[in-house]
Amino acid sequence: MFGLTPGIVFGSMLAYLSGQFVDVHLFEFWRNLTGGKHLWLRNNGSTILSQLLDTVMVVTIALIVWPGIDGNPQTHPITREIWWQVIVGQYLFKAGVALADTPFFYLGTRWLRTWIAEAPEG
Repeated sequence: MFGLTPGIVFGSMLAYLSGQFVDVHLFEFWRNLTGGKHLWLRNNGSTILSQLLDTVMVVTIALIVWPGIDGNPQTHPITREIWWQVIVGQYLFKAGVALADTPFFYLGTRWLRTWIAEAPEG
């Protein structure tokens, strides 16, 4: 288990950076496409797609690539079938959380707009 730690950390960091890059660009793409409307689409669409990228990257790097290159005879890459099952399970959880956070995203956006509008100028 501890032999996988460097792969998990490296995979997580690389996936996070890639996922955030994709998330921000998709959010902006949909904002422009919808004329600033449909916040739910921008929030959910960009997050759900970027989480798919994140999940595939983390699982692949941590559980297939790293065990194949780390030189530790105790770690072995997972099979394609297990790889698929891990990705589906993690992704469904992440997508569910992304969908569940939509009302909170709307509340936060409304609060932030009100707070900015009340801030003194200068």
